[in-house]
Amino acid sequence: IDALTRSIDGGPPLERSAYAPGEDATTPGAMARQRVGTAFTTGVRVIDIFTPLCFGQRLGIFAGSGVGKSTLLAMLAGADAFDTVVVALIGERGREVREFLEDTIGAESMAKTVAVVATSDESAMMRRRAPDTAMRVAEHFRDQGHRVLLVLDSITRVAHALREVATGT
Repeated sequence: IDALTRSIDGGPPLERSAYAPGEDATTPGAMARQRVGTAFTTGVRVIDIFTPLCFGQRLGIFAGSGVGKSTLLAMLAGADAFDTVVVALIGERGREVREFLEDTIGAESMAKTVAVVATSDESAMMRRRAPDTAMRVAEHFRDQGHRVLLVLDSITRVAHALREVATGT
C-alpha cells in the first residue's frame, strides 16, 4: 500500500478507517508502557546467542551500504515468531522496492507481510506520512492479537523527508 493506504500491487482496497489515526492516538507515557516480553527465535543463530531479541523491543540496525542490512531484515521478517510483518520502505527507487519484496523477502514471507511504500519519486509529504501509516497498520494487527514485526527502512530517508517538509524545500 502507499502512504494513503491505497493498494499499489493490484490487491483489494483496504478499509481505510481501520488505519486512520484516532483522536486517542497518543503516545503512552514511560510508566504506562508494557515491559519487554519474552525472547523469540530469529533464525539468525548469532543474534539468538549473543543478543537475543524480545517481543516489545526496539532495535536499530545502522551500518554502511552493502553490508547486509536488508538481508538481515528479510531474515527477521521470515522468522516464525511473527504472525504479521509490516515493512515500510521509504525513499527507495521503485525497482529496488520490487526487488526487495520479491527477491529478498520472498513469496513465503510475503504471505504474512504488509508493505507500506513511499518511493524516492514521491513527495516529501508522502515519504513523511508512510512511517505513520506503517505504525497504524502494525498497531491494527497488534490490537487483533497478532505478533507483529515492524520494519522501517530507511530512517535516514524519513529524516530527509521531515527536513524537506519543515523547510519547504
